[in-house]
Amino acid sequence: MFITKAGDFGDVKKYFKSLLPREYTLVATPDGQVFRIAKGELGETSLELAARNGDVVARTRSMWVGEIDDIITDRSHLKDGKLEPNSTYTTGEHNYTYKTNEDGLIINASTDNLQLKTHDGRLNHNSNTLGKVDGDHAGHLFGDRFGGSPELDNLVSQAKNVNLSEYKVLENQWAKALGEGRGVTVDISINYTNGNLRPSSFDVFFTIDSIPFSTTIFN
Repeated sequence: MFITKAGDFGDVKKYFKSLLPREYTLVATPDGQVFRIAKGELGETSLELAARNGDVVARTRSMWVGEIDDIITDRSHLKDGKLEPNSTYTTGEHNYTYKTNEDGLIINASTDNLQLKTHDGRLNHNSNTLGKVDGDHAGHLFGDRFGGSPELDNLVSQAKNVNLSEYKVLENQWAKALGEGRGVTVDISINYTNGNLRPSSFDVFFTIDSIPFSTTIFN
């Protein structure tokens, strides 16, 4: 089950680093409490036990019951240069969140707390993106200036004009807002057609100080 409101996932993600990768599942109760439960032990009894033991790791603003998608935090989402299919992972300086489909293609990239990078200079990135055609760039979903990963877990094939113009206009808007001390959230859906490995478009939803914006960029 997915959380529908942007930002509800934030309180949960802050605790992911404290979880043993792949060994625990997070479960939320109707009052918004999130419990850490060992995999294979899910059930009403285990949830009651977790509550008695005080194994609350976060509280969300949404009121729902359901298992939260497991998120890979140990970098095992990228194996031999290929992304794991049907996975959710975090990567980059600020642990932005990504999802892949059954073909191992990135279909979503998001953060409820976009930040500027902490490293100096620009990191060399992997240019061997999937489905690349003549003239394409290896485009960052979250740019280097935001601490985005330089690996294929954050890069897709983008038309030159998309990377250097349309997408850059958005990035400039985000960077300006961050420089002014404003809060920025971003949710990017990456779309594919007819089994293509190259994205056909990007649906970008973002907020600046909770004011929503959206646009579609065709690739």
